[in-house]
Amino acid sequence: MAWGRMCEAKESGGLGYKDLQQYNLAVLAKQGWRLVNGENILYLPIAVDLRIKHVNMETVCSWCHNYKENDIHVMFDCVFARAVWEAVGLTDLVQVAPDENVFDVFLRICTQCTRSQEESTRRTGQSVGSRVWKKPIMGWVKINTDATVIPGTHQIGTGAVIRDEDGHFLHARCMDISGEWSVKEAEARSLRDAGCWKVAMRFRKCIFELDSKIVVDACNGGSGRSNFYSFIGECVEDFKHLDEVRVQFTYKSANIVAHTLARASISMSGFHEWQGNAPEFISDVERGGASPNKERSSFSRHGHAVEKAHMIKKDTLDARGKASGGNP
Repeated sequence: MAWGRMCEAKESGGLGYKDLQQYNLAVLAKQGWRLVNGENILYLPIAVDLRIKHVNMETVCSWCHNYKENDIHVMFDCVFARAVWEAVGLTDLVQVAPDENVFDVFLRICTQCTRSQEESTRRTGQSVGSRVWKKPIMGWVKINTDATVIPGTHQIGTGAVIRDEDGHFLHARCMDISGEWSVKEAEARSLRDAGCWKVAMRFRKCIFELDSKIVVDACNGGSGRSNFYSFIGECVEDFKHLDEVRVQFTYKSANIVAHTLARASISMSGFHEWQGNAPEFISDVERGGASPNKERSSFSRHGHAVEKAHMIKKDTLDARGKASGGNP
């Protein structure tokens, strides 16, 4: 029997099943009606509503014991509710007018918060997503790391860059690695390799900065049994060789240099390291956190350079092979 036939009334030859789609639309319509009419849209089990439904209980607020427990009182007027709003700095926005309901107040709060954020954005000239890289404190170096996972290739790329207290480029490296990797494992591997590298460089005060919150949290206290946590354990052990070390989270927009290096390692293949002078393909973003568009442009130029370098390398190997009788 077809579902439509089963949903017909028994008197009409069906089984009387409810049409779930129509039932869902009816529930949504009922919720919309309650929203428009300012009823208890949050479905709070408040005393006033429960009493209407014949629940035998007092209608006085069970927290402050001073006023009737309706939705406005529970959300805004009760001394305990007001303490919460004061703690988050929104006391001025929860002054309820006599003709307002809970929905009106929440709508006003959301609208005002949005306007405040927009005003802050216009005043500072940047949004939350456009944060840029910042110099480390005096006497420290900052090491930014990142990893990129290319789905379906069984390959990841890692990148790291070191800059001093003046923001000057010191060292950079990138490397591609074969194998099956999750994103967090790749990020942890990149940090571990950077940790080993920085110990060899003999920097004593290091800030490791990456855009993986999971890795940062794990380094600052997480534990577990997996490849991911084995990398984290090795990172922590390497950090013990440093006088002072910090591992902190940053936004991807502030980690563009390390990200560009990680992407570049896939096309370059092998291990590459630079000291003193930044490679050309990251020079634009290294000078102060270029926008993603600039980063893509720089990376595109780098792609052509790498392709040319691969051709030169292949010609050289072919020439060596011919000179040695066919064995490169």
